[in-house]
Amino acid sequence: MNGSPVKMGTIQGTAGHASALKKKQDTDPRNTSEAKERAKKRIKELENRPDYKKNELLGTISDIKFGAEGRSLTDSEKKQIADLEAQIAAL
Repeated sequence: MNGSPVKMGTIQGTAGHASALKKKQDTDPRNTSEAKERAKKRIKELENRPDYKKNELLGTISDIKFGAEGRSLTDSEKKQIADLEAQIAAL
């Protein structure tokens, strides 16, 4: 074979054709704007639940303590933890 297939014009693309996966995505009911809005609303409802907020705050406290592993907590970290614990108590 002489020359590259690109230069010879023997390689043809499928630019004008949508793949089967793209067609499947287009028909997926989860991709509609209404479904996305319902999902956003549901997420906001979950985020406003006290148990969700409490778990999020507890996770933040754990992250602070994990970051200080092997050393003692700084005064700033202790204050952050106290503030987070106060927020948990207020829930």
